[in-house]
Amino acid sequence: MTRSPEDAIAWANSVTVGYGGMCLKFVRTAFDVPAQYATAKAAWQGAARRHFTSDPAAVPRGVPVYMGANHVALALGGGLMRTTNSSTNRVQTVTIASWGRSYPLVGWAEDLNGVTVWSAGVTTWGILRRGSTGTAVRMLQVTLNDQFPTFSALVVDGIFGPATEAVVREVQRLGGLTVDGIAGPQTLGYLGLA
Repeated sequence: MTRSPEDAIAWANSVTVGYGGMCLKFVRTAFDVPAQYATAKAAWQGAARRHFTSDPAAVPRGVPVYMGANHVALALGGGLMRTTNSSTNRVQTVTIASWGRSYPLVGWAEDLNGVTVWSAGVTTWGILRRGSTGTAVRMLQVTLNDQFPTFSALVVDGIFGPATEAVVREVQRLGGLTVDGIAGPQTLGYLGLA
């Protein structure tokens, strides 16, 4: 049975040695997902729900995070990741940004080896409106930027401010929804987040 994002993080935090040169095996073992791809690059290319980003703050807690041409780690939120180190054969917690020079951040995925390991349903969305903050707002901002790049270039900061509200209103207009600037069940459902 696939582990939840929090259970995957708990498992990953309990491991301190091993998995040198086997980052994909480490992450798929954290989620208890069967093997499918031989490399992290192939797993990234095979992911059905990929989110491209170069901003470590935009990567939610409990997702596979992809770096460079061929590395994957487990995002811990707050710009941190749990990762393997092939030269020391140790598992460590480091900032995503600290690997940026050699392994620049490519993005994150909701699935791994064909198995959904994270989804908006894992997050309690509630109703997001001006003044809301946190991971759910970050995910909303990432989704708006991904799905509506022609008019959404939000800073992914986890703060539902006037810019986020304006983009939500435009999406609601386009979708024929009630235009109130509030991301409730109808708007989140339209975006595929609920």
